[in-house]
Amino acid sequence: MKNIILMLLLIIPIFCNAQKISTDRIEDDGRRQIMCSTKEEKLDGAKYSFRVKAYESYGYIDWYLLVSSFNYIPENVTLLIKLGNDEVITLYVNNRTESKIDMPTYSYVIGNVAYSPPIRQADYYTALFELSLDNLKKIEEHGIIKVRISSRNSYNEKSWKKDKLGKYLAKSWRKIEEKYNTTEIKSIYNDF
Repeated sequence: MKNIILMLLLIIPIFCNAQKISTDRIEDDGRRQIMCSTKEEKLDGAKYSFRVKAYESYGYIDWYLLVSSFNYIPENVTLLIKLGNDEVITLYVNNRTESKIDMPTYSYVIGNVAYSPPIRQADYYTALFELSLDNLKKIEEHGIIKVRISSRNSYNEKSWKKDKLGKYLAKSWRKIEEKYNTTEIKSIYNDF
């Protein structure tokens, strides 16, 4: 019985952190977009989401690292990635968007009166960083031990003793690559 419980405790975190294809669609311009699920990390207390995103057009794949947060991300954001071999990869923003997201509010009752505050909107920032195949291979081989992202006049960072983010991004990259290789390229001329 103890062995079964131990096995479950070892297997559950693997499935909780598994990479999944969250988006596979054809954009208006004809490019195919595939994204994996996000991995959330706190950098100096601010929560950031990291995911690998790819666009395929005419057999060529552009790879990106998508970073999003409720924490402010400036228009000229820079992302530093320190690999396990102490090499630093500097990524400059390719595209940055700011959007409003509806945040849930909660109702409460005072006496016999229920009060529901209006839905609150929060700013949500997304930055897209281009990744070369060479950088993806380095991340897969050496792992990531530190990340730093600029934010206003300062920066947020996090260090790891064991590579977690790098493994996640490398597995996401391989999962997307596998998806491209195992599915037929959709075209307007298919089955016409």
